[in-house]
Amino acid sequence: MRKEIINDLLKFPLKTTIFLRIKNACTATRRTAKIRGYRDMFFSRNFVVLATVFCVSLSLAACDKPKDDAQNAAAPAAMPPASVTVATPLVQPVEAWREFSGRFEATEVVEIRSRVSGYLTKVNFTEGAIVKKGDPLYVIDSRPFEATLRQRQADKTVAASQVAATQNDYQRALELFKTGDVAQALLDNRKAAAESAQAAVAAAQAAVDAAALDITYTRITAPITGRISSNMVATGNLVNAGQDVLTTIVSIDPIYFYFDVDEQTFLAYTRAMAANGTGGSEGAIGLPVSVALMDEKDYTHAGVMDFIDNQINQGTGTMRGRAVLQNPAMLFTPGMFGRVRIRTGMVDSGILIPDSAIMVDQSRRLVFVVGANNIVESRTVETGALDKGLRVITKGLDGSELIVVNGLQRAHEGAPVTPEKTTITPTAADAPVPVTDNTAAPTAAPAQAQAGPGEPPAAAPAPEATPTPEPVPAPAETTTAPAAQGTAQ
Repeated sequence: MRKEIINDLLKFPLKTTIFLRIKNACTATRRTAKIRGYRDMFFSRNFVVLATVFCVSLSLAACDKPKDDAQNAAAPAAMPPASVTVATPLVQPVEAWREFSGRFEATEVVEIRSRVSGYLTKVNFTEGAIVKKGDPLYVIDSRPFEATLRQRQADKTVAASQVAATQNDYQRALELFKTGDVAQALLDNRKAAAESAQAAVAAAQAAVDAAALDITYTRITAPITGRISSNMVATGNLVNAGQDVLTTIVSIDPIYFYFDVDEQTFLAYTRAMAANGTGGSEGAIGLPVSVALMDEKDYTHAGVMDFIDNQINQGTGTMRGRAVLQNPAMLFTPGMFGRVRIRTGMVDSGILIPDSAIMVDQSRRLVFVVGANNIVESRTVETGALDKGLRVITKGLDGSELIVVNGLQRAHEGAPVTPEKTTITPTAADAPVPVTDNTAAPTAAPAQAQAGPGEPPAAAPAPEATPTPEPVPAPAETTTAPAAQGTAQ
């Protein structure tokens, strides 16, 4: 009976050797029990073992059945296409600008040196502060110069006393000459002595003036208004006239901005100026320019061109230009880096899009274009300057495309989307243009990113949880007016 049960269990399609091992164990136990006379105990224990094996076998057999219900369950429904806001690029005449990098330089740089030699006794300024013309800076020991002045004054008194004596001798000789009592030679000698005494007085007066001037030089004052550097000579040191640099002062307002223009651009601009009858490169003098600092995106600081060099640098192939800017707030500092933008003409059909529609992938600028069947594709573009808050596209678009202006995080190349149209509107100033995102959630806030010189902000599309509307076969026009919104990249 036990053999039949075990044989039946082995008929189950279980790919294992567990039952063979149990069968062998039972056989060995039965033989041992016969030998020892424990047949009854063997039957009872073996029954328990067989019952346990039977239950386990049924469980394994049930687990080994194909799970048709779970495998044939319906898959979840596919997500509908993401909703994005699209618009056609704005095509209109735009001003052509060229951008160049440069640095600010002071209009005046003065090295403070002493005009007299002496020991430094006092420093009257705060290092790094703004000083005005005439402010006291240094004091040099004036006592030796005061003694020299008194000596020169005494020399003048001696010379003045000689003038009176020699003048009297000349007058007496002149009276005697009239009566014929003295010779002409004696008269000439007395006259020369009188004139020499007068010259000695003039020389003594000059020495007095020089000594008095040296005393004034012991009080060193600021020759210009500007920012003063650190003190380079400590109090008590000997200062050599015209040799030791005590400190420096650079003017701040106004300030120069120097930049270099490549030869090709300079030649094209010169020809354009000559064609307009403005005299070639001379016509650039007085041309308005705008400057942006290193941490600024927009060119908000106005200036004018006031200088163009007279030759091209053969080493770099560039022409040096200079603009001058007012700096009443002391924002600009000599040596500071910046970018200058110069107007070079007009473009009849400029393509304009908002910066929020441009992404940066390492060195490439990309936009998402919605093509046939509402499939998203990426397009590499080249960007220019800002014009009325919109970025000029110089290459990559022809103005007829539908580009994604909002919802870049939800769009992916090759994936379908549900587009909703809006209109790109320029602004009065060169600031990011407002575009309405008709698909964004009320609490969604776009991320902002800094851009490099003349470049749109970088973009890193990321998943975004938004309501997913039902897909539509074609773009739907919306009448919602664009609302103010920050740059989303």
